[in-house]
Amino acid sequence: MASTAELYDISLATLYRLLRGERRPKDAHRVDRRLSRTMPDGEIEWWCEVVAAMKSRTTNRQDRRLSTKRILEIVTEHGVETLDRGLVKLPSGRLAASTLNRHMRQRG
Repeated sequence: MASTAELYDISLATLYRLLRGERRPKDAHRVDRRLSRTMPDGEIEWWCEVVAAMKSRTTNRQDRRLSTKRILEIVTEHGVETLDRGLVKLPSGRLAASTLNRHMRQRG
């Protein structure tokens, strides 16, 4: 640190102040940062509702629920019957459990 401060002809306190905050470069993010690239936002929201409904309806006596991963396996293999769309199967590999968990956490 001392050699860097000497190189730029500034004090050590100034160097530490500059490194601390305001002049630090910001992280670069993609333009589509919080958007899903696998399917439209409305469809992901619908799948979040389906998974959340299945989680709430599959509790046991100790109040344990099925995991998101297991629900995705069931929906991929067997499908789920809904009122508005009938029997719907999720294509294999289309959604990951981490993606659904992240979207459900963001939507509360």
